[in-house]
Amino acid sequence: MVVLGALPALPIAKAVLPADALISYLRATGMMPDSGERNALGALPQHFADQHGWEELARAVAKVRDSLPAEERERVCVFGQNYGEAGAIEYFGPDLGLSKAISGHNSYWLWGPGDCGREVWIVLGDDRETLETIFASVELAATFACGLCMPYQNDNPIWVCRGMKVESEPLWRSVRKFI
Repeated sequence: MVVLGALPALPIAKAVLPADALISYLRATGMMPDSGERNALGALPQHFADQHGWEELARAVAKVRDSLPAEERERVCVFGQNYGEAGAIEYFGPDLGLSKAISGHNSYWLWGPGDCGREVWIVLGDDRETLETIFASVELAATFACGLCMPYQNDNPIWVCRGMKVESEPLWRSVRKFI
């Protein structure tokens, strides 16, 4: 009897339905779970939305990297705004020839900027105005779209930034974000 009573909640606890069917099910039943997320939710609950878009993000970054001149490709740094972005590069990036990613978010900040230099960075997200205070050149290289991911990951710019104008150590302290 308990099992039968729990069956209607099964699709929100375990990925048993394709995304489109899950979205329809959630709308029909009104069972959208609360995520505790500070940001807006999309069509999927956060624990399902966070399963979408990561490999595509890594591929988009690799495409941007591949568009760089050969001498820049070898020393480019990839900076993610959050651990999800950096983790996607870490996980999917090696097969695409991407170097490790860095981030100021949570534990990634503790690992520091590694051997990232001051010349060329690919920055995921952020805005041109902020990046222009840090780099001499800021170029929008791509916009990453992922319909089923969390809304704050969708339509994110991917920037190529060159010529860091600030000192690395104070910059690294300023990007720390523990949330």
